[in-house]
Amino acid sequence: MLPTRYLIIFVFILLSNGPYAGSMESLKEKKLGNETLSAIWRSNIVIDDIEAQIYINKIGAKLAKISSNTYTPFKFFITRDPSVNAFASWDGIIGVNTGLLIFTDDESELAGILAHEISHITQKHLNRFLDKNASQNIYLIGGILASVLVNNPEASKAILSSSIANNIQNQINFTREHEWEADRFASDILIKSDFNPIALATFFQKMISSSDKNEFLRTHPLNINRVSDNLSRLEKHKKHVQNSDSYNFIKAKIHIDLNKKIIDSDNQDVIDYSKAYEKYVNGWFSDSKKYIDKLIEHSKSGHVFILAGRIYSELGDSKFNNFFEYAKNIGFKEEAIYYQSKALKKNNKSNEAIKNLKLLLKTENGHALTHMLLANIYKDSNKTDRFQFQEAESLVKQGRFAPALMFYEQSKANTSDENLFQILTSKIRDLKQKINIYDQVD
Repeated sequence: MLPTRYLIIFVFILLSNGPYAGSMESLKEKKLGNETLSAIWRSNIVIDDIEAQIYINKIGAKLAKISSNTYTPFKFFITRDPSVNAFASWDGIIGVNTGLLIFTDDESELAGILAHEISHITQKHLNRFLDKNASQNIYLIGGILASVLVNNPEASKAILSSSIANNIQNQINFTREHEWEADRFASDILIKSDFNPIALATFFQKMISSSDKNEFLRTHPLNINRVSDNLSRLEKHKKHVQNSDSYNFIKAKIHIDLNKKIIDSDNQDVIDYSKAYEKYVNGWFSDSKKYIDKLIEHSKSGHVFILAGRIYSELGDSKFNNFFEYAKNIGFKEEAIYYQSKALKKNNKSNEAIKNLKLLLKTENGHALTHMLLANIYKDSNKTDRFQFQEAESLVKQGRFAPALMFYEQSKANTSDENLFQILTSKIRDLKQKINIYDQVD
């Protein structure tokens, strides 16, 4: 069942300390980006599906590399919200709601939206919006973001009582030029990519013909001329592109999580995967195994192996480790180790899980969710200093510097490990310096 609210919003994150005029410096962009990052994580809207989060980062990074700004450290998220919504913010932060992913008909449409949001950032539209609106009393940074993404009642109340509520149409009028420009730059990215460029235009065409388009149009300057412009510009570049297994299986998983039912599909692999996953999340592991065994016979996707490992683990079958190893060997290293470690912990092998995660994070940057998992295993193993250290590491990746500093300092006070003590001393010093620098930015 499609959500009733079709919404793609380019979220303008604005200064919270009054009017701002002039060009935004790189440091200020990083500070505002960090505030956005922190708001996203504090709102508890980042889905805890490591496969989905790594997938969206891979496809986003692939597109960003083709863009006109290859030095921005883009960060992509899938957020828990049924509305068809995507947003871009400072310092390369881009979010895609679960509702948007479900609404896309193919992977190229998803790529088109990501390319569009990437282009908002590469073309400095946030900065230009602030320059244009320097005289307005626009102060909501986290409030707009939280209200749009998680329907936060307090944030919504704040927005309604602010001057922004009276200036929405003015903002739309001003940002229309940005939308057209983002379309053009997104088109350039898509033409150079492996995706079907015209998918961006067909996605917008679907949106404008939606029965709920009035709400969409009030918040997003999309009209028939813009759709026509995209269609005419991209028609000659269209090509047939097959969806990846990652797109198919992740969309199927999210559809079940969101709608509590199996996705419609003409792809038998997707149907079998959906049935296996649906049985798995409902605790019917033997039934789930029947579908995953059938799928394993002809699909060599890492997602299939990972789900097989999770199912076999729940059944107490020692072969679960083999499936995770298969997934690791075909490019799903972090995802496989993440779920393998959860399975090991469940099978009373926490030390082995800790060893695997530590080795991964020693050689890989690691997602915040992976640091979170290691922290939780340490906590359950009563290794307090290590739990506090990993909790801090996760919080730093979430942009939550104040609580991260607190956990670093607690870990330093509790540890008897000289090496960890030295690491913590350096981490605390560096984080304090960063906090101090950000505090100096107006």
